[in-house]
Amino acid sequence: MKSKKKSLMIAVCGLLIIGGIVYKVDANKKAEAERIRVEQVNKKIKDIELTFISFEELKDSDRKLESLKKLIKDYNSYEKSDEPDSKILKSYEDAIKKEKDVLKKINTDSLKSITSKDVSKEGKDELNSKIKSLESLKQEISGQENVVYSEKEFKEINDSIVNLIKNYTDKVKEIEKKEAEEKAKKEKEAKEKAEKEAELQYQAQLQEEYQSNQVNQNQAYSEQTSNNENSYSQGGSQSNNQTITSNQESTNSNSSATSNQNQGNSNQAHDWNGWSNDGAEGPIADDLWADYGEDGKVTIGAGDEEFGGWQPN
Repeated sequence: MKSKKKSLMIAVCGLLIIGGIVYKVDANKKAEAERIRVEQVNKKIKDIELTFISFEELKDSDRKLESLKKLIKDYNSYEKSDEPDSKILKSYEDAIKKEKDVLKKINTDSLKSITSKDVSKEGKDELNSKIKSLESLKQEISGQENVVYSEKEFKEINDSIVNLIKNYTDKVKEIEKKEAEEKAKKEKEAKEKAEKEAELQYQAQLQEEYQSNQVNQNQAYSEQTSNNENSYSQGGSQSNNQTITSNQESTNSNSSATSNQNQGNSNQAHDWNGWSNDGAEGPIADDLWADYGEDGKVTIGAGDEEFGGWQPN
């Protein structure tokens, strides 16, 4: 009996020992599995953190946006896995938020830099440059809706850009209108000045031509008068020589006196029915002529037309 009890106790102890060994082995396996899992979680978290560091080093906003899109895609994929770890999910969410904040700050800083403090003091070139930058920024953020920005956030920043573009464009149009008015005014003034100068030049030219014509006409008239006087003097001398030989000296003396008188009269300014030989007033004819009679009467005309005679006192 004692032998059976002893054998039973030995068997129970053996089972307990074996069970303990099995339990310990199983516990060790679970601990190892947990250790491996923790290492994997930490490694994943580290990888996510490195992803953000790489994101910050990117210089181009488009490349940053692509990095954010990939991070969001990885997060969604991991979230749908069989046993997503809460720590990893939290790490994804933190990284996504930080990347969004970086892109938002870039856009906000850009918007501030091209926002004028006083539009009225801006020139046309500066405003056009800012309009171009705003349009570029508007195009850039259009691809960030529902990625960087929520629908409400996107509307706010997009509306701000649109309003600035409108304000700057209106100011540019106002400046261009003023410039056009000033240009038209200057062109009008320049045209009026040129027309006035041309008119003055034309009047001066007419005056010069008129004076030149008067000088030429007076000179021609003087030459014609002198020729007529010489012809008259020569004709009178020949007639007296043929008919009155004995009174030659007296006739020559009278002829000379008459010639001197006519010469003196020709040097005076005469007014024959509105015609003047000194060019002071009255019309001037290019073919003006004068005929001196023996009695001292002078008949004048132009071409084939005779105007009348003049008898000295």
